Amino acid sequence: ITTILGSTPPAAAAGVVYIAYASGEVFALAADTGRVLWTDTVAGLTATARTGMFIDDVGGPPLIDRDRLIIVGGSDRTVSFDIDRGIQAWELPYGGTQMAWPSAQHYFIATDNGRLIAVDRDTGGVAWARSLPKYADASRLDRVEWFGPVLAANRLVLVSNTGNIVTISPATGRLLGRVENRDGFVAPPVIAQNTMLLVTENGDLVAYQ
Repeated sequence: ITTILGSTPPAAAAGVVYIAYASGEVFALAADTGRVLWTDTVAGLTATARTGMFIDDVGGPPLIDRDRLIIVGGSDRTVSFDIDRGIQAWELPYGGTQMAWPSAQHYFIATDNGRLIAVDRDTGGVAWARSLPKYADASRLDRVEWFGPVLAANRLVLVSNTGNIVTISPATGRLLGRVENRDGFVAPPVIAQNTMLLVTENGDLVAYQ
């Protein structure tokens, strides 16, 4: 088994840079000197990962939310760290490829087993979970890849590589709406000035208001 070494985009706040490598290692570095302030790991090994050639133990970019650093792992592990001390506040047996999205009391995470979950920021308890379509059609050959969520206008928005745009209630997980685009998407939505910007697999930039 080969591990590909790399990293997601780093996050920075208050003179500290937080880096999560594909190996699962997490570093907090002083921005001015590069000195290591603390380090930990979110590495894991799932049954799926054992059968493949490559392991990516970090999925989405790190999220800084007040006193917490949230790392969504690629091997069924998501960890909340005390941002100053590097101590684990809680962890969950769910992984994913996207950054967690914060609200006042919850983190919203699209897991790699096809669910969107709302997690209590203090305890790590799951407030609700909603299944997302896993396969593009009845043949179950092509998996659906979801990007997001992002929270806008009190709605969670996710898009997929099959062209679906879904909106979900952040309070209950209820499906609020669904739109199908002709082309699939390749990145999470970006919200700017009340406009949602999306990039398609053909390189087109699509705007929704």
